Amino acid sequence: MAKFIAELKQRNVFKVATIYVVVSWLILQVVSIVFPVFEIPDWASRLVVLLLGLGFPVALVLAWAFDLTPEGIKWQDKAGEHYVNTHAWDWILAILLVVAIGLLVTSEIDKWQAGNAEQAQSVAADDNGRNNQDAAESPDKGQAPASIAVLPFDNLSSNSREDYVGDGIADELLGVLGRVAELKVASRTSTAYFRNKDIDNAQIADTLQVDNILSGSIRSTEGRIRVTAAVDKAHTGQLLWTETYDRKFEDLLDIQIEIAGAVAAAIVPVLSPSSRSQIQSRPTTSIEAYDYYLRGQDYLRRPSEASTLAGAIGLFEKAIEIDPRFAEAHAGRCNANLRNYEFSRRSEFFQTAEIACHRALTLDGSLWEVRVALGNLYNINGQLDRAITELEAAIEQQPNAVNAYITLATVYAAQNRLDEAEATFKKAEQVESGYWGVHRAFGHFYYDQSRYPEAIERYKRVAELAPDHGIGQDNLGNTYLAIGELDLAEEAFNASPLPSRWLYTNRGLVYYYQGKFAEAVADQLKAIALAPDEHRAWGRLGDAYRFMPGREEDALTAYQTAIRYAEQELAINPTDWDSLVRTSMYYVLSGDVNKARKQLDKVFTLTDDGAAYYFGTITSLHLGDSEKAWQYLQESVERGFSKKLIRSDPDLAAFRENSEFDTLTLAER
Repeated sequence: MAKFIAELKQRNVFKVATIYVVVSWLILQVVSIVFPVFEIPDWASRLVVLLLGLGFPVALVLAWAFDLTPEGIKWQDKAGEHYVNTHAWDWILAILLVVAIGLLVTSEIDKWQAGNAEQAQSVAADDNGRNNQDAAESPDKGQAPASIAVLPFDNLSSNSREDYVGDGIADELLGVLGRVAELKVASRTSTAYFRNKDIDNAQIADTLQVDNILSGSIRSTEGRIRVTAAVDKAHTGQLLWTETYDRKFEDLLDIQIEIAGAVAAAIVPVLSPSSRSQIQSRPTTSIEAYDYYLRGQDYLRRPSEASTLAGAIGLFEKAIEIDPRFAEAHAGRCNANLRNYEFSRRSEFFQTAEIACHRALTLDGSLWEVRVALGNLYNINGQLDRAITELEAAIEQQPNAVNAYITLATVYAAQNRLDEAEATFKKAEQVESGYWGVHRAFGHFYYDQSRYPEAIERYKRVAELAPDHGIGQDNLGNTYLAIGELDLAEEAFNASPLPSRWLYTNRGLVYYYQGKFAEAVADQLKAIALAPDEHRAWGRLGDAYRFMPGREEDALTAYQTAIRYAEQELAINPTDWDSLVRTSMYYVLSGDVNKARKQLDKVFTLTDDGAAYYFGTITSLHLGDSEKAWQYLQESVERGFSKKLIRSDPDLAAFRENSEFDTLTLAER
């Protein structure tokens, strides 16, 4: 054994082994730095490690078999008969060891400096939190170390159709910076309010509760784009960073990455490796696919109409056709189809959304936007626990994802976890008090709890924040309708600047309660023209026809159509009690008594809402069970259903001769 070891020394096998290990370590250090910069896949790093491992025994065999001589590398055919150039090997080993030790020391110094910088940043943030109580706070993690609002980029091009490019750049910067853990970023829905408004940065910062403002402009012409961006300290006016990029349009993704990196460096002293990785990542390698994606997002931001939603879906599908692995385009397709389902109630849109959401999740589960879309999906089909899982994951990834809070609060409300729901709505409001969607969702929550004065205040705020939409007026009208204030409801609907299917179907319901059945029919037909698969409009059309002499066949056709579309919704969400109780009414009014009873029996295992008992009253009357109808009517009043509507409903005329009916519907609760 001693002779063998001596032979290994003579043949420089030990020195070669040492040199091989040192060189391998140096190679791995270079790989760890260079590969992420060029976005080389992780498997390539693993392949380098494997090859280095396999090369080690090969190096030892070669060291045994060959020797380094002044005449070059020569075969050692007999033990002991070889040239030993120990000085050459010693110098090689010494140089490599010096390089390795130098790299190791440099790395440790960098870590020590980064640790001191992070500690200093933490101390500074703590001091700032003690000295400035008005600074922006994250909903769950205390004071954020830095905060910024990304304003829409102005389009200085001659073609106004290029607005989507500036909006898209701002959106993508907002999304990238929003995934940086060291930053709090105000979302687009808040910053979009300040588009084309003459408001100084300090006022914007106070409104959005941020310290810094990122603004910019774009100008595109003949395949080139010029992007100017700047970061200002909002309250002092100090310019922290600015740059102009004049490049080919296909370099747009590179420009966005450079801007995001520069912005983060300007306001965050030290970025974590994960944050740097988020900034360097790009959604797709195809600028053409990215352009379609930006156009799709632009369509998706518009009010829900059949043409705009179809346009959004088509654009996302073109992006996916070019780059099938473009996760954000799949997420956009999911969101567009979900919106289209909510607008039209056509089941195929829901099915397509489900496929798109899961494809996006498979491609890139790190996208919080995908998690929110999945949460919406599961909320719609009644898988509430799964919805909570996805939404909590989204909030963990992006603590300022306002839509995640909104949907999570809605799910809590559906589970009757009312305190948690209200607290979560308040978190959403804390994140974005200037977003109309927060107030609308909060208003829906109050509406469902029969807290109508609070709902009205929220909907008035929606009308102020989105004056060009009909959303605020539509919801105000629906709330006045729910409390039986028919004149106020009609006035609110008529004031809507953008008529929609919701306006037409609800105003038609006002006319029904007022006894204006012809006007009710006209509005329901307008609603159906905009959303042919929406069963409520068909059911209300049947109700209006039923009280018009000679229109009995039309009423029957309307109810049968309503049944078909309601059953499609129930196939997606069997726990949708509203569709279930309405379907029981459609069945009895179309003559199918057995199915009406079967549907009604299911309803009260799912809810005790006053509206469910109200519809149960009408169904039971038409089933001939007046005793059960009276019992349900009492329950509906007890649970807050409007007495004024009950008194106005032509279906309940049979009760009006009953003195107890007056006592029930006129007495104060």
